Amino acid sequence: MHVLTALFSIVAAWRWGDWRNWNKYHSTMLFIALGNLTYNFIAANHLLWRFTPEHFNYYIITELIYTFIVLPASVLLFLSNYPDDALKKVIYYIKWIFIFTAFEYFFLINDGIVHQNGWNIWWSLIFLFLMFPLIRLHHTKPLWGYLLAIFMACFVTWYFNIPIEVPIEFRK
Repeated sequence: MHVLTALFSIVAAWRWGDWRNWNKYHSTMLFIALGNLTYNFIAANHLLWRFTPEHFNYYIITELIYTFIVLPASVLLFLSNYPDDALKKVIYYIKWIFIFTAFEYFFLINDGIVHQNGWNIWWSLIFLFLMFPLIRLHHTKPLWGYLLAIFMACFVTWYFNIPIEVPIEFRK
């Protein structure tokens, strides 16, 4: 399921993304990867959602597939097709939020993802309503994107009572 998602992301980004100008989107592709890596490091002992590994039997391999393939490809697709018209922007955001929610729901009912520690599909929906504008904000005003991302991370850490501690795997 996760490998197919990665392959689909690659094909979709190759087919509909602006590969010729990938460097215009590169910093935001790295921004989304950094955000996912940060979540996995900070919340390692108190994950809110967790992909269920399938072929590799290692959670970290599955996460790396999303961090370095699925999410950057999604950013390339999202930003390179971003519309100019205000109404089209609203529809575009809703389309992307729907796509990501549909994928997550599919994974939930097929055990590809597990929600835990108070997280649920409704929190994912709220997160997506913030994530896509954040991606656009980072693309146009990177400093503001980083500041908003830090604020969001602090809120989620506080609200879900995520302990800030060294992950078990890194302890001596």
